[in-house]
Amino acid sequence: LKVAITGATGGIVRALVAALRSRHEVTGIVRAARPAADGVTYAASADPEALAAALAAADCVIHNALDSKASAKQFLAVNEALNRTILTGALAGRCRLYVYVSSQVVYSGMDPAGPEGYREDQELVLTDRLDDYTRLKIEEEGRVIRACRAAGVCYLIVRPTVVMGPGMAWSDRIVDASKMVTVGIRHRTMNLIHADDLAEAGRQGLCDLLR
Repeated sequence: LKVAITGATGGIVRALVAALRSRHEVTGIVRAARPAADGVTYAASADPEALAAALAAADCVIHNALDSKASAKQFLAVNEALNRTILTGALAGRCRLYVYVSSQVVYSGMDPAGPEGYREDQELVLTDRLDDYTRLKIEEEGRVIRACRAAGVCYLIVRPTVVMGPGMAWSDRIVDASKMVTVGIRHRTMNLIHADDLAEAGRQGLCDLLR
């Protein structure tokens, strides 16, 4: 299978690329052009033609990239534009499965819980108290679902918790803090998952879904 993955140099995706490249043809979508290495080819998101070609040729597109360097005022607009570009390019090609990497933060948009508790299919509600990152993830989940359903393309939305692994400084600080005090939100502990475990689960899931 041909798999295109955005954010290919990030900690999560590096692990996923390593898990997929032995059995699939992987194209990593990165900010700037770089030579192929370790069985993986790359396409620059800054090159519209290269990006469109990589997305159009992919059986599966995994969108994990986030422009975290965008200014606070431009964060939503920049990342919404990026997400639209990736989604539109994927659905215009041969994509059979679109995977959007969301976040556990979207659960703050579930308010209140239903009579049987929170559900994965529960509607996510935007409120004024949400930060831009949470708002982005909630809005983009909805965009992916609507677009993929309209195009007849299978989709998968992944909501990982805090991901730890090599070179992931933010999660490293969470791990260090947890050695001294229980880390959590509103009296609940914060669970962590290692990037390798998340990648292996993703590899197996893709094999099952695209079989």
